[in-house]
Amino acid sequence: MIPLFVFGAISVWWHVLAVCIPFVFLTIILAMALQNKQNFQPKIIRVRRPINVVGFRIKTTEDKMFEDDYQLWHKFREIRDSIPNKEEEHSHVTIRCKSEEDGAFDFGIGAIVNDFSQVPEGMNTLTIDNGFYVAVHVKIPHSKLWMRNMLKAERFILEEWLPNSIYEVDPDNYVYEVEYHDKRVSKKKTRAIIFYLAVRQRADAYETKA
Repeated sequence: MIPLFVFGAISVWWHVLAVCIPFVFLTIILAMALQNKQNFQPKIIRVRRPINVVGFRIKTTEDKMFEDDYQLWHKFREIRDSIPNKEEEHSHVTIRCKSEEDGAFDFGIGAIVNDFSQVPEGMNTLTIDNGFYVAVHVKIPHSKLWMRNMLKAERFILEEWLPNSIYEVDPDNYVYEVEYHDKRVSKKKTRAIIFYLAVRQRADAYETKA
């Protein structure tokens, strides 16, 4: 027969665990939230000349973009080292263009090159037009958070920063947004991406109210 004091000890430990476990989970959730906290500091960048990109391009939609990006990345990763004339060996970019009337848009991934004189067979050319872009640094602590954090950056620019700035989305720039991936500044478990959105100064930015 088990002594009563053993049951008493078990009961005490059960109550302790019942109280502590929720706090443990809360601490873990809070730590994850702090790790994923974004401190966006937008900066206006002026691209003075078109930037040439060689890679792969497809037409996609909002519903298919994540899946298409995943497939394009694996396709690009296998061949990127063989792309000639690269300006940088340590980076690649993804480019999303303006949506068409049916909601489809061009989406591509590639390497920045000096020119289009040596484009490997089967690959596409893309161009990042000159103009103004608002840029923010985005931390991706886990690959599963990529889409959420990039959408968070885009939403911050469109809903919080742009309305309080002298800029607006540039309707004349065929490129809508660019992601610049630099593996030199990406730690083992955290990716660092620079997100660019094409903008222009609003026509009424300097008008004074009567």
